[in-house]
Amino acid sequence: IGASFVLGIAVVIVAKDLIQRYFVRRRGGASTIPYYLPNIPFFIALPVLYFLPTFGAITFVRSPTVDRDSLFDCYFFAPVVGVAIAFAVALVGATTAISLTHDQYVAIFGSGNLGTLSTNPSALQSAAISIAGYLGLSPQVPAGGVSIYSPLEVAAWIGLLISFFSMLPAALFDGGRMAALALGVRGSRITTMMTGFILVAVDVPNYWVVFLMIFLLAAIQPTNETLDSLSDLSRSRKLLFLAAMVLMLLCAPIPQNFLTFPL
Repeated sequence: IGASFVLGIAVVIVAKDLIQRYFVRRRGGASTIPYYLPNIPFFIALPVLYFLPTFGAITFVRSPTVDRDSLFDCYFFAPVVGVAIAFAVALVGATTAISLTHDQYVAIFGSGNLGTLSTNPSALQSAAISIAGYLGLSPQVPAGGVSIYSPLEVAAWIGLLISFFSMLPAALFDGGRMAALALGVRGSRITTMMTGFILVAVDVPNYWVVFLMIFLLAAIQPTNETLDSLSDLSRSRKLLFLAAMVLMLLCAPIPQNFLTFPL
């Protein structure tokens, strides 16, 4: 179980990096090793994020790509692939759930020596769990009972959360670079400010550190140098930007006041 937890997270992170490198080199650029913003558990208000390894990656392209569409592809497809893999991990993780009656749950966890972690899933993770249940891949929950998910489902939760952070339309995140290409520098500044305030308004305990990080990174404006400096971003890529924002919302953990499940 421990190995599957580490492998689930590693696959999401490595796949995102490899896909990004592929598109950058295909479009004529050379990407650097991405810098993963580290999590500092001491500053997280709730233990639900204590084991989060990173808040996402920042990637700098060392040489200009051909045009803005090519540069947009470098930042778009990497997190999308990360979401797809994390969703697949969530499906597999749902098959590892165990179903307990209320009496069994009390007997096992009532002593206080063992415990579960209640976290709030995203819409995509909830959909993966529902699909696994519909296909009969996860156990049926008896009346008054509860399903306990393995650490592999936690790995899927972390993978989707990292993808959520990557697609935030703020500062130097992949979503912020897509926003700069689609909306311009001024539009990117607006989305950065809106992202920070919305995160704090939705879930203060979990996101105040990300809120501070966004405003620190906002001082560094991304450079979108391309060999073709005249052509604008195509309409199809602008539509993909809107699709990325919808996907980001689907990856966002549902606010803890609405939905939680034990792991």
